[in-house]
Amino acid sequence: MTKTQGKLGTLAPIDEQNLRAAMDAATASARSGEGPFGAVVAGPDGMVVMTQQAETIATQDHTRHAEAVLASRFCRAHYDDPAFRAGSTLYSSMEPCAMCMFAMFKAGIGRLVYGLSAERLYSAYAIFSTWPRTTITSHECVRYMSTPMVVQGPFFEDEGLRIVDESFRTCPACRG
Repeated sequence: MTKTQGKLGTLAPIDEQNLRAAMDAATASARSGEGPFGAVVAGPDGMVVMTQQAETIATQDHTRHAEAVLASRFCRAHYDDPAFRAGSTLYSSMEPCAMCMFAMFKAGIGRLVYGLSAERLYSAYAIFSTWPRTTITSHECVRYMSTPMVVQGPFFEDEGLRIVDESFRTCPACRG
């Protein structure tokens, strides 16, 4: 059993598998004409229970990020089981923004694993620096949360950049 090394830690094989599932959701999102963002949530046993793609373009709602929508759906589905939610992990193809981090916090999700960092995304694509965004990272967000959330990432950043590249080729709205 080998582990994947990232900038800020290692991933167990089940975590790698689930993060790749989130990246697959991001690829599908990009191919469908949405932004290149996807997420999955796994229960405490590591099994994926929900998948979500971005919905910002189809809904014309910039708050419909994959992570925020998934956190909301997951909270509703498991509202009566806070221990299950706290033991669950959300895997995101890219580092979630502050809005998504606080949605995960309010949903009671105990752990985040992400792929491409926001810093690398913004430095690779000038268009993202023109969009409304916060500069607070996911690692900084958790310092303001009253209940702990473990954050691991980035991992597979080159793959994340390839997904963004594909979205720019197939989704005119993704280019701004």
